[in-house]
Amino acid sequence: KEIITNLINNAIKFTPRGGEVTVRILKKKIKDNKVKIYFEVKDTGIGMTPEQIKKIFEPFTQADSSTTKHYGGTGLGMTIVKKYIEMMGSDIKVASKYKEGTTFYFDLDFEYLNMHKYFSRFGMDKTLFADVVHLLDEGSDIVANRLFFYLKSFLRQKDE
Repeated sequence: KEIITNLINNAIKFTPRGGEVTVRILKKKIKDNKVKIYFEVKDTGIGMTPEQIKKIFEPFTQADSSTTKHYGGTGLGMTIVKKYIEMMGSDIKVASKYKEGTTFYFDLDFEYLNMHKYFSRFGMDKTLFADVVHLLDEGSDIVANRLFFYLKSFLRQKDE
């Protein structure tokens, strides 16, 4: 959550009125009970030069001193984003053109929760929610139990 929030906030901050900020989250593949998810935050903002890109992840550093004066900030946000992504076993990448915009993107692996075993546990028809996929990195059973409690309650209400 912190990663995406920071990237979106920066994209909005550095994109002038009338520009665009696009967020894409795509399922790439499922293998060995893991699902790889692609995250991308793209803007049509001020962009960066190759020299600025080299410094963007350094602590207390922004693209240049005029960026700090004009847009504010501590220069820690992107450092924290990079550290979080590295802690999750991945790396963030950046593509940017000066005065045209910037794209930050990365992949993360999550536990793939096989929902079919939960359908049978709660006496639900597995075909009803065949396309339900949940991405959970911890607490899978707790979240799955709550999900099915709410789904089952919802279905009962619709039948009444």
